[in-house]
Amino acid sequence: IYPENPLLRFVALLIEDYADEWLWRSAMHYRWSYRLSRQYAAEFLYAELVRGTLPLPRFLAIHMLKRRQLFGFVWRDGVHKRSRQHADQTYLAALDCLQAIFEHRPFLLGQTPTIADFGMMAPMFRHFSQDPTPAEIMRERAPLVYEWVTRMWTAKPTNEATDLIEKLDLP
Repeated sequence: IYPENPLLRFVALLIEDYADEWLWRSAMHYRWSYRLSRQYAAEFLYAELVRGTLPLPRFLAIHMLKRRQLFGFVWRDGVHKRSRQHADQTYLAALDCLQAIFEHRPFLLGQTPTIADFGMMAPMFRHFSQDPTPAEIMRERAPLVYEWVTRMWTAKPTNEATDLIEKLDLP
């Protein structure tokens, strides 16, 4: 998954770092700032982590989850009225860049996945393609990204040689 070409390896690791460190804020914003996604995520977290562990009524536990996540992972991480548009645009810009890449090849750096794909897969799968609000945006604005998420989810290990791009021709 690590390109042999030093420049491609650097770019792959840079993309992986961007996905891990910089898309986090947008992922949390889309998950907890939008009512439909907030309800979906709170219901999921309640069912997976809270149900049966706290002596609280379900509605109260879900309310507390939504409040904790919105304050803790959105507002305290710097997404507020003045920066909300930036958090929205970060996701949209990522979709636009990925869509342009996937018009030419099935994975970020060629015909096989690299660490760049695995890094981008984390926020694109777990947050953006599953939470209702960003998933709808992805399907409508960047359908090739949505298809790529499926390719990544169903990718199998292979011993075949990788077929990666030879030069950077970024959109």
